[in-house]
Amino acid sequence: MEQQYSWVPPGLTASRIEEYMRQLPMRKVPRTGSEGEKYRERQLAFQIPKADISSKYCTYLEPSKQGSYEAFTTARNDYSLDVGHITEVCRNSCVCNGCEKPLPAGSLAACAPKLPSNLYHPPCFTCCVCQELLVDLTYCVFDGSLYCERHYAERFKPRCQLCEELIFSGSYIQALNSDWHLNHFRCWHCDTSLNGKRYVLTDNHPCCVNCYEDNFTSVCTHCYKKIRLDSRDVSYKDLHWHEDCFACYNCSISLMEKAFAVKNNKCFCGECYDKEFSSRCEMCSEVFLPGTRKIQYKSKQWHDSCFHCKVCKLKMDEEDLDEGRFCKAGICTDALVLKVGSKSFIIPNEKDIYCVKCFEDKIATKCTKCKNILTTGGVTFRNEPWHKECFVCAHCGNQLAGQKFASREDKPYCAKCFGELFAKRCASCSQPITGQGGTRFISFEGRHWHSACFICALCQKSMAGKGFITDGEDIICPECAKDKLMGPS
Repeated sequence: MEQQYSWVPPGLTASRIEEYMRQLPMRKVPRTGSEGEKYRERQLAFQIPKADISSKYCTYLEPSKQGSYEAFTTARNDYSLDVGHITEVCRNSCVCNGCEKPLPAGSLAACAPKLPSNLYHPPCFTCCVCQELLVDLTYCVFDGSLYCERHYAERFKPRCQLCEELIFSGSYIQALNSDWHLNHFRCWHCDTSLNGKRYVLTDNHPCCVNCYEDNFTSVCTHCYKKIRLDSRDVSYKDLHWHEDCFACYNCSISLMEKAFAVKNNKCFCGECYDKEFSSRCEMCSEVFLPGTRKIQYKSKQWHDSCFHCKVCKLKMDEEDLDEGRFCKAGICTDALVLKVGSKSFIIPNEKDIYCVKCFEDKIATKCTKCKNILTTGGVTFRNEPWHKECFVCAHCGNQLAGQKFASREDKPYCAKCFGELFAKRCASCSQPITGQGGTRFISFEGRHWHSACFICALCQKSMAGKGFITDGEDIICPECAKDKLMGPS
């Protein structure tokens, strides 16, 4: 049985030991190799510090205080320190001194002989300070309560936070809700004694002023120097300033207790920030004051009073604002229209504002022929806009959009009319030579022929690209000319 546990209550049978262990929390049962065994080892070191038991384990006990130490430990051992035991409850009238619930006859109880009411349920046999099971049933009593040795000793003597030894000297340091030997309250970083010196708490550890300023203080955003403890650190988000450096970047006025704004890690007073960065009206260039009603289009903004037609100065005076596109006859242009109440304003170039009437009169593209507003689907001829239906042949009146055409004296003509009116005519077939489809033609002495029509008047063979001889109005090949002059061979 003893091999299964690292500690068992003495004087119990194997079955009683198992009964006792079943009453303890599972994670606190000191079974060999278990978490409970590790728990017991931690509690032995914590509840019964070796330096509290014997002066041979004390490193920092002053020789002059050896007598005080011995007197304290002797009185504790004689009147308070004891080891309890496990016993069987013999009568039904017993009550647990911890939870005040009944202890059934025949059950096991932990007994503390130094207390008058000394029986406890095994899991109730705990220190009244740390509420942990009293390790190996070792306890101290004071004022009718159970203590582990550590917390009993601390009722009478301060304990050094650093070395964990009791302090018997009359002089010691109280800091950070703990007690310290005079030489043990030291800087966590450089180990310099802080006795009688200023210190700063960092991550719950004391730090001397020098180490704090070297390792933890911020750098001033303005002068790039350390903000030491003798200076006030003014911070905004991740930025820090000396109090004297916390001033407007432009006018240098102090910003302490004043409204400010930060841009590119530089501070500005409200007035300077407005001058440098605040949005301004596109019309009057004045800053928008808080609460000012404004109209915005993309990156442009206007005061409501400045938002008016560039030509006639028509202003908006309604409350609701809708956005749409400028439309005419169901076809939309690329100019944005802002509808304010019953009035519409058009912004064709993201800046200038026109009412619809002025836009149509002054800005909108108009057909060269009919002078009406041109919407999408028009035709450009000689850099001038035309409606499709207005772009017609100057002779026959047929629409030219999507058709081949030619121009004469800045007037458009369909191919047929252009050929009839202005093209050269073939000396053979009398039809116009239009050049459509890459048609080639031949000219000679003011006369012109289609390439296909340029043939010998006698043998009808093509003479395109060949030598020829004129015979009055006719063109004949050299062979036919020879036969005509000399007769057939």
